[in-house]
Amino acid sequence: MLIILAGSHDGTARELAIRWPNTALLTPCDLSRRGWRHENTACANGSTVTAGGCAVISGKIVQVEMISAIYNRLPWVFKHELSEIRKEDKQYVAAEMNAFLLSWLSSLRCPVVNRPSPLGLAGPNLRPEAWTLLAARENIPVRPVLRGSSGYQADDVPRLDVVTVVGEQCFGHVDFVMQRQAQSLAKAAGVELLTLAFDCGASDAPFIWAEPWADVKIPGVENAILNLLREPVATERNAAL
Repeated sequence: MLIILAGSHDGTARELAIRWPNTALLTPCDLSRRGWRHENTACANGSTVTAGGCAVISGKIVQVEMISAIYNRLPWVFKHELSEIRKEDKQYVAAEMNAFLLSWLSSLRCPVVNRPSPLGLAGPNLRPEAWTLLAARENIPVRPVLRGSSGYQADDVPRLDVVTVVGEQCFGHVDFVMQRQAQSLAKAAGVELLTLAFDCGASDAPFIWAEPWADVKIPGVENAILNLLREPVATERNAAL
């Protein structure tokens, strides 16, 4: 079965779980329910993988081996989502849930799109400076990030073109060069889903910003994500991370 990991108030995730066949929704509320069992086995390369165990998905106990892939839409567990937890305990419980999900998602054998990092559960939640540095290291033209005492200084961008990466596909009205740059940055960040923006009003169309996210409302993106979760290549790419 496919699993969508998302926030409790993510209406899009709920709609996807209804439209996609054999799919269930996992939210932070499930993490505080009885039935979880997380068992790790050490690998020769120092990593760990889940050897059995159980998860609670939409209130039901599911064997981990039954999960074929996970679409991860949860950037972090926030305390305001934990309606079943006492107010004075929410911050602590949210921190523990984040730590648990980081361990659990990282150790699963099945494809996870996007896999977590210490900087975010749904891929690296980098600051603009870090994204810009990573893009520059991939030889992508960048626009300098300016930040003063009052925060980031945003220059006017007359023409902002956005490209969405889903696995090996790109969506958006950008040329082949920017598509190749987008793919390069996604691989450097270790993610299958990435949205990037370029300033196409400038001569070299510099990179502006990125986030490990994909808008499923863009035509073709939803089907591309579903196909990615079903393809064997997803397993190969996740295993390399």
